Amino acid sequence: MPGYIPSTGWNGVPGAVEDDFLSFAADGMPKDSGYLPSNFMVLGGVSGGQTAIGGTDSGDDLVLQSTSHATRGFIKLRDAIILGFGDTYGHLMKSSAAEELDGEDLRIGLDTSLNTFIVCPRDKIETDFGHGYEPDPTIFLYDRYGSTYLKTYIQGDIYFEGDGNSSFIFQNGFSFNLSGAAHWLSMDIDRSNGNFINMNKYGDVGLTDTNAKQAWLYLSPSVKQSDTAAFDGILLDATLTSLGDGSTGDGNNLFRLAISTVTKAKIDLNAIQTLSNIETILGSVSDGYTAGIKLNPGYTSATALTVTRHNYIDIQDVSVAGDGPAAVTNAAVLRFNADIGTHKSLADAFQTTDSDSNTTDWAGGITVNINDVMYKMPLIIV
Repeated sequence: MPGYIPSTGWNGVPGAVEDDFLSFAADGMPKDSGYLPSNFMVLGGVSGGQTAIGGTDSGDDLVLQSTSHATRGFIKLRDAIILGFGDTYGHLMKSSAAEELDGEDLRIGLDTSLNTFIVCPRDKIETDFGHGYEPDPTIFLYDRYGSTYLKTYIQGDIYFEGDGNSSFIFQNGFSFNLSGAAHWLSMDIDRSNGNFINMNKYGDVGLTDTNAKQAWLYLSPSVKQSDTAAFDGILLDATLTSLGDGSTGDGNNLFRLAISTVTKAKIDLNAIQTLSNIETILGSVSDGYTAGIKLNPGYTSATALTVTRHNYIDIQDVSVAGDGPAAVTNAAVLRFNADIGTHKSLADAFQTTDSDSNTTDWAGGITVNINDVMYKMPLIIV
């Protein structure tokens, strides 16, 4: 009890040091800590540091509690914390929920005067806090058995910041579940090189199904609009403040499709659509369509309704505007890049004779395939 010294302790004190042993410091402990038993902790600290051990039996715990009062306070740790050292791993975990009265969560929070939670390499905490570099730093979230990845819920904004080549990598499949108002993927600083968003393979992987359709990017929107609402399945609305000449790529384009870097289709900034392809054939081909266009329209109705006229292609007149105004002298529905008789779809000059034996000389003709029979549409020079 306080103020009591057992006779065994008294008899064990050499007479030469009795005064020092019985002299107490302001914290209530003997001035000479050398006479303290090993199971005492000195709140004022001792040279070389101290170790607190909770128990001696297997599975014993060390429990720190702020107060015996029903209204708990905080256990405040002033300096940096190292969980685990030597050959052991550090763990920060919650025990069974039954031991707690205020909920089932393990929460890591910040004082209201702070606003940043930073995870960084240990050796950078004091010298370069929050900006240290380690090759491939990783945070894994598992269940309590370490066998299954956990769901992670984030409310608010997520910022990824690095050396300009930071990655957000999902492995073993992933899904986004976005709910609420509009969702944004925004670039808030200039990027001097590389792409803003890359969706590519990681290592030597790919789609490997053998008996089902697969897509690299599958979009399946559901639209339930009304009144004056408008819908775009995909909308690209670029702000072109300045551009290069496009010489390091296949020009400047709003849309481009390529296979192994070779362009197959593109729409440039002037909305010129280009289809390109060289097909390797292994035998004779009667009807080739490489880099071609197939139109396959159709209608359906529940009752007998008639489409009076179907238009395969609707060509609008050229519009002119501006202070000039702009002017267009003439326009052509088709343009061929080779002369008559040279271009494969342009026939040489020919002559026709009508039923009255009148002849007409034509400058050439456009060849058309009508149900596998080739015809010539006569041309005259304008």
